[in-house]
Amino acid sequence: MKILLVNEKTKGSMMHNLYIDANNIKKILIFENFSRDCHENLTNPEDTYFSLTDFYKIKRIIDFQSDDLFKRIINSFCPNVYGHEIVKAGILLAVFGGINNGVINVLIVGDPGTDKTELLDAASKIAPHTVFTPIAQANSSSLMPLLHYDKRSGDLILEAGSFIMSNTGICRIDDFEKINQPNALAEAISRQTISICKAGVTCSLTARTSIIASANPIGGHYNKTKLLSENLKIGNDLLSNFDLIFLLLDIPDEEMDHYLSERVMTVHSGVYPEDKLDKSQRYVPSTSDTNRNHLIGIMPLSKRLKVSTEDKNINVLPISLLQKYIAYARKYVHPRLSQEARKMIKIFFGNMGHKYQFVDGTPITIRQLETMIRLSQARARMELRDVVISEDVEDVAEIMEFCLFRIQKDEFGNIRTKAKAKTVVRSGKQADVKRFLSELQRFGNVKGSHVFNIQEMQQIATVTRILVQ
Repeated sequence: MKILLVNEKTKGSMMHNLYIDANNIKKILIFENFSRDCHENLTNPEDTYFSLTDFYKIKRIIDFQSDDLFKRIINSFCPNVYGHEIVKAGILLAVFGGINNGVINVLIVGDPGTDKTELLDAASKIAPHTVFTPIAQANSSSLMPLLHYDKRSGDLILEAGSFIMSNTGICRIDDFEKINQPNALAEAISRQTISICKAGVTCSLTARTSIIASANPIGGHYNKTKLLSENLKIGNDLLSNFDLIFLLLDIPDEEMDHYLSERVMTVHSGVYPEDKLDKSQRYVPSTSDTNRNHLIGIMPLSKRLKVSTEDKNINVLPISLLQKYIAYARKYVHPRLSQEARKMIKIFFGNMGHKYQFVDGTPITIRQLETMIRLSQARARMELRDVVISEDVEDVAEIMEFCLFRIQKDEFGNIRTKAKAKTVVRSGKQADVKRFLSELQRFGNVKGSHVFNIQEMQQIATVTRILVQ
């Protein structure tokens, strides 16, 4: 016990403020009616206690849902948000994590009103250990360790920051584009350690932290004519540390808007009567999904994860059970790569490098290969399997290609090549001619003929908003 230093206001007073001076603190979890025989040394705040009932529930999930478990977990995550199955899958892969330093970082970039915050809120609720950085404090000083002198005691204090406090867990960051001094954060993410050498203090802190962040484009809406780094005003050094970057755009869709409005009204009503639920909101293992191996390679992952109109009743996992399931998987399941999975990873990585070559102006390197390995391990861990199979790699490759395609797609729907990635969008007649020729090429492919009359060309120019004189 120590007494705080006396200042001018408290000088001469007999009342003093006491505090406990400690060098290290460990939090010990205490449970009532907890048998010592099944008690483990839960000195880590990230550890989760599993009762016998929890083990039975987890076993029941595996026994009765083995063929469709991945789809069920995806639809159990943030059920209030309709769609975005691939995005939900990527977030869950980051929460489950890979093996041996299997940190997975996810960035969600999108227009306002595309459910970014809701998805991050859901991830914060189910992750075993999450530290949330408030929007007002989303800067390098709140994320990184900070040394300062205490005004009362005069001692030198080291504040860990959100990045260190979420070690072996999840660090959630909103408005990622507003973070200042991104170079320090990029170095911490890549090395997963933070070294401090200041004011006589020298130490190295571990930061094996997965980041799940959201960002808004500069100007409010994403501009497809610009690169991702130009839309966010963030350098490629920091963006390259994210394993998955999802792009959510507010594209007008009358049918989808009508469905979403009805769903929002249902959510805010507070009740979910079975007779009022749309069939597309319900989920049970359908007969068409029983043979998983048959579906892979025939139906894309986005279709396989979507709730079928033939489903009768929704059967999602409660949040409490999903939390236990994730904690169990992270603690006890450590998948290894099979020979088939290794071959598939080599094939998909080679095809990815040949097809895309560059990601936002940055070449595809061995980092994407490591990302595919970590994601494949997390995919197997989601089903509590000890071996990564080829189907896991196929699902992961489809998720990664989903991200790459949206980032690399320009305003005309074409994949940017190396030359296009370095080209600055120009205004004026030359840029208009280029846009017009690109639209003629696209319409010709749809039409089946590249012969146009004057009226057709005028219509194409009107659609693309090109002034023809």
